[in-house]
Order: sequence, then structure tokens, then C-alpha cells
Amino acid sequence: MLDALGTTDSDGPGTCTDLAAGYTELRTLAGRPSLLDPRVAHAVHLCTLHDPDLPITSIAIEVGLSAPRLRALVRQDVGIALARLRRWGRLRTAIAHLPDSTAALAAATAGFADQAHLTRTARDFIGRTPASL
Repeated sequence: MLDALGTTDSDGPGTCTDLAAGYTELRTLAGRPSLLDPRVAHAVHLCTLHDPDLPITSIAIEVGLSAPRLRALVRQDVGIALARLRRWGRLRTAIAHLPDSTAALAAATAGFADQAHLTRTARDFIGRTPASL
């Protein structure tokens, strides 16, 4: 893999990285990626980009699954719990609002319970607080 990327040591890619060769080598080693179930893709879109506050039962109904089955499929296909994906969506929304507002307003806009909830989530997910962003 390192040879395909054009590295000379194990420190990582060099300045002449060949990403196409690296991708080809990765596909040789790992195989073709499996297609994401369209119901899962739609549910992930709904809870991360469209409306992070939409109840999971509403998302499940929209994609034609029960809530427990949707949670299981998301974990199986994506590898992350649906609740964690929703928190990522809220965090993304809050970070997008930070340049134009206070951390408390960004937290409220994104659906966090309060500023402390946003701060804990940011620290857990990205290792930084909203104030440091």
C-alpha cells in the first residue's frame, strides 16, 4: 500500500502521492465496497443533513422500517449507531452557526439541550470546544 501511494518510509504519503494507485491497491486488498441500502442512505440523510431532531420513529416510518430494525441496519451498514450519527448532524449544524452567533445560540439552533451539551459533544467528537473553533 505504501509503495502504491509513493512513500519511501512508514511516515505516511510523500509529496508525490498517487491516490489512484493507492485506491486500486486498497480495492485489491479489501474488495469492492458494498452498496448502502437505499433506506439506510435516506435515513442517514434525514437525521444528519435534513433534520437532526426528527424522531427516529418518524424516520423509520418514512423509510418503511420499524425503529429497531432501522437502528440495526444503520449499525450494520454504516458501522455507527444512528443516535451517534444524529449527534454528528447536530454538531455539524452548530459549528456552521458558530461564526455568526454565540455558542449558546448555535447550540439551541442545532437542537442541543444547552451550551454545555454542545461543548461535551464537540469535545467527545472532535477533541475541541466550540470556543476553540
